[in-house]
Amino acid sequence: MTRPPLVVHITSPKPVARPDTAHPTEKPNYVMPRGKANPLAVAKQWLGKRLVLRETGHHSLDGQPAGLDQIMKATNRVLVAQGVEQVLHSDRWRV
Repeated sequence: MTRPPLVVHITSPKPVARPDTAHPTEKPNYVMPRGKANPLAVAKQWLGKRLVLRETGHHSLDGQPAGLDQIMKATNRVLVAQGVEQVLHSDRWRV
């Protein structure tokens, strides 16, 4: 005698709604932090989901492996397009 198949219905809770956060340039009187800011923190803030930072140091930008120079050039392109001062800890990052 065979048993009928077991059916399990799983319900997941609704995802938590995130408040819409404004882009840094949308905040009034945005000024780049003074002093030497952490370049990767600035990149993460401006590139958002385009940038994936991993603890192993193998970061990716737009789904492709990327080194620090590539990440910072992309960040500085966004900063220049928004009219904000570039992060220039290295001349290789200048756009």
